[in-house]
Amino acid sequence: MNPTLRYGLRLSAIVAVLFILTFDVGVPIFTAINLDDDTHAAADDAQRFLDRSRDLSAARDRVERAAEAIGADLVMFEVDREGRIRMALTKRVNAYVLDSIGPLADRYLLRSEVRAVRAGD
Repeated sequence: MNPTLRYGLRLSAIVAVLFILTFDVGVPIFTAINLDDDTHAAADDAQRFLDRSRDLSAARDRVERAAEAIGADLVMFEVDREGRIRMALTKRVNAYVLDSIGPLADRYLLRSEVRAVRAGD
């Protein structure tokens, strides 16, 4: 086999592996940032709704619909002593390589817990 071709094949394989690993590491980071933003938005929307309507079950329904729309699960929803909504969403990130490695597998189940901001805070 031609040495130049062999070198090109090796280089291509290395670049492909590095791309897959970079993608596998980057997707959870990007998803965590988006999950946090979406969780804050859902909590703040539910808080505004709750402040106007005083209907806690309808506020929870709004959060559940928002979670479903982004492929997340609502794992905590409560109102604290100050009347602010506290909630948490979890989302599983699909990985292609690193998810199968035991110590890294939990890294792909993301959780975002927030406390809603009330108008005037």
